[in-house]
Amino acid sequence: MEGDHADRVVNSMVVVDALSTLSDEHRAVLEQVYLRGSTVSEAAEVLGIPPGTVKSRSYYALRALREAGGRERLAS
Repeated sequence: MEGDHADRVVNSMVVVDALSTLSDEHRAVLEQVYLRGSTVSEAAEVLGIPPGTVKSRSYYALRALREAGGRERLAS
């Protein structure tokens, strides 16, 4: 059980570190869509950008996070 907690802590640290590598715009989109649970339309309204831009930024932000996570795993 304790190993599970430690794994979650490490994973959280990796995610926080990876998020810090994103631009403010990409991080804001992920915050709206994934952390606040906004729809694309809601996120677009809050952020003052078109829905297509929300989708694009979300796509590229998640791709950057995956790449950062891969680098972390390779460095371990």
